[in-house]
Formats: sequence, C-alpha cells, structure tokens
Amino acid sequence: MGASVGRSPHARATSRTIATTRPNASEPNWRHPFNCGEPLLGGGRHSVQRTRHTALDPIPLEPDNDATADARRVFQRWTVLFSVWQLGHSSHRTLGRQKTMTAFVPAGALKQSYRVVGEFYSLRVTGADPVTCRSVLEISSTGTSEHAHADAVFVMMNPGSSRPVEEADPILERRRGWETAPGLVPTVPDTTQYQVMRVMHYSGWDRVRVINLSDLRESKSGTFIKRYRWLEGQAHCTAHSVFAAARSTELQGYLARKPGGPIVCAWGVSDDLDPLIQQALKALGPEAGVTGVPKPGCPGRYFHPLPTLQVQKEQWVTQMLATLRA
Repeated sequence: MGASVGRSPHARATSRTIATTRPNASEPNWRHPFNCGEPLLGGGRHSVQRTRHTALDPIPLEPDNDATADARRVFQRWTVLFSVWQLGHSSHRTLGRQKTMTAFVPAGALKQSYRVVGEFYSLRVTGADPVTCRSVLEISSTGTSEHAHADAVFVMMNPGSSRPVEEADPILERRRGWETAPGLVPTVPDTTQYQVMRVMHYSGWDRVRVINLSDLRESKSGTFIKRYRWLEGQAHCTAHSVFAAARSTELQGYLARKPGGPIVCAWGVSDDLDPLIQQALKALGPEAGVTGVPKPGCPGRYFHPLPTLQVQKEQWVTQMLATLRA
C-alpha cells in the first residue's frame, strides 16, 4: 500500500499498514492473545488493520513456525490474560464493596452528633485495692432528652479503656448496694463506642445503653480475663458483673427500652469468657429481641464491634445492620 500523507521516510521504513480480510499462506498466522490456536480473522466481511514491525524494531515478528515466535506469543497471550484478570478482579472487588459495604462514618462526624455519659465507681475487694469499674454507658444523639427511653441495649465484654472526662477523687465505692447512686458523668468516647454510633446513625436511633459482662475497666483483654478470674476464684467476688444474681434488680432497670427494641450481644467469641457468657445468656433468656453478629457453629458467641482490621470493622457494621433489618 502507499504511504500515508505526512509520514516521514523513517516511519515508512520501520512499519507498514496491512489491511486483510483473511490470512493466506504468504502471511504469518496471526492469532488473538485469547485464541489458543485459531486465527484471529475468520474470513467474511470483517477486516482489521495492523502494523507489522520490520527488522528495525527491537523485537521482530516472525512466522509461527519459528519456536521462538511461538514461545513469545504464548508469553504475550498469558500476559494479556493476567492483566485482564487483574483488572476484572479489582473491579469486581471494588464494585462488590460498593454494593454491600455500608459507608463508614468518620469519628470526627460522630463526635459532633452524639454525646456519651457513663456511671463509674470503684469496687471494694477484701485483701486488694479497690477495682475501678463502669456500670453503664449511655450514648445519645445531640439534643435527645435525658429521660428518653433507649432504642436498644448493647452487651459487650467490659468497659475497656473507658474513662470519665474528669476522674472523680475518690471514686464512689460500691459495697452491697448503692448508698448513693454515682450518677452519669460525661465520658471520653472510644473506638468501640464509635462503632455503636455508626449503627445508631443508620438505624435512626437516638439513645443506646451499653452494659457489659463485667464492669472492670481494663483495656487489655488478657489482663482483664486474669483479673475477673482472680476476683471470682480467689476473692469470691461476683459483684463486678451486672448479670450476677445479686444485681438482678439493677439489671432489669438497664434492660428497659422501647417496645421492640433489640438487645445486641457483642461480647466477643473468646472461650475464656464462657462463665460470664453463660451467666449473661441465662439472665437474658426471658428477654425478646436478643441478637448480634453470631459466630457460625458457636452458640452464644457474638463478634465484637472492634475487630483488628479496618475492613472487618466495616463488615461488622454492615452485618449488624443487615441482622437488625432482617
């Protein structure tokens, strides 16, 4: 064919455009990278244009009866296939997340929309220093009346690192009962509470109450397990849990909520918690609406709102919302 207008002599020397409707014996047997052996062109009215490089190009194209050319074509075919697979896999994963994952509300926005108050006390234990505890936490949207009923009650493992904005000194001690109720005070929100706020946001809830298997304030799970076991085993103290029989009246007050409001179990799946979990399940037996994100095949085990990975945190919110809406 003639050279295109405006093309340099060098361009004409290095490549030529071939128009074809059907391969013939004088041309290399062109193959599509996705086609394992069949010619790209099947004849008929379809035609394509290609550029076939000459010897001036770094990698010359040779007929497919050359072993080197065959190997190169196989390599190129699999390279293209792998690239397309990567693109498709990435797109599928991104689209899947967009379809199934709930948008993750940032902590900064949650701080502006919700306030947190808690009831803190210390537990006197024979032969040991008083143990710092939190009996209950209330999360409410800004402007919600303090007398509003809870939309839901969450039950978690323990208060973790939760603390009041201003630590009282001394903290009111708890003995057999409250001589004076400590009262709710402003509390510093933590990452677990932000997860609860995200569920509140998407559920349209204004108030949620949080109680725990144990009131012990301890951020490290391993240390918490050792401490509660020591309390119950050596100190013979069960008052650290609102699910203890001696605190049944107090528990009923905490479980009060709007009609149809759920009790969301989110205490985790550790076997070390089994005595506390069984105690809680027994106390919650008569209650309606007990739910959570369960661990498959493990009755009584519900995933904690704050797993390690960010994607798992997002998944927990999404799965919790799906469970509540089911």
